[in-house]
Amino acid sequence: MNRQIFTWKNGFFFLVSLCILILICLFIFVQRYLPEVNSNHWIDNQVVGEKESTFTIHTDRKRLNYFIKQQIEEQNSEFRYMVELQEDYVHFRTMFTILRRDVPVTINFHPEVSAQGDLLLHVRMFSIGGLSLPADRVMQLVKEFVDAPSWIEIYPKEKMVFVKVTQLRIDERISFHFSSFDLRRDKIELDMTIH
Repeated sequence: MNRQIFTWKNGFFFLVSLCILILICLFIFVQRYLPEVNSNHWIDNQVVGEKESTFTIHTDRKRLNYFIKQQIEEQNSEFRYMVELQEDYVHFRTMFTILRRDVPVTINFHPEVSAQGDLLLHVRMFSIGGLSLPADRVMQLVKEFVDAPSWIEIYPKEKMVFVKVTQLRIDERISFHFSSFDLRRDKIELDMTIH
C-alpha cells in the first residue's frame, strides 16, 4: 500500500512539473517569436515626407479632340465654336454674324508648354472670311464673344491664349500640369497629382 501512494505522488508531481515546463516553454516561445507591436510598425517607410501621388496620362490628338468636343458641348453656349488639334497646330473655328451673314473665323495656334505646366497658345494664322485683320483685333473679338472657362485667359495684345491647366480643378485634391504637348509626334502627356 505504501508503494501505491508513492507512485501516485510521483505521478502527480511529474504531471505538475510537466505542466509547469510546458507553460515556461510556451511563455519563452511567445516572448521570443511573437514580439509586441512597437510604434515603428505603422510607419510607411516608402512614402515618408511625400504628401501626394502623381500619375502621368498619355493621350493623342484623336482622344483629346474627343474630350475637348465633349467639354464644349456640355457648356451649352449660344456662341458656337470648335477647337481641334491638327498635326502642327491647334485649330479654332467659329463664326460671327455681320449684316445677316455668317462670316467664318479661323485661328491656328502654336502650342507651347510653360515651365509651370500650363499651355500657351500663340497665334500662328488667322482669318475672318477673306479679310486680313490684325491678330490682336481678332483675338479681342474672340475674347468678347466666347464664354471661356475661368482657367482659359485670352490676351489679345500678346496674341496668345493661356490655358491654365494648373488651376483646373475636378476635385480640390487633384491638380494637373502638362509635361509634353507635341502635336507632330502625337504625344501629349498630362500629369495628374493627388494632394
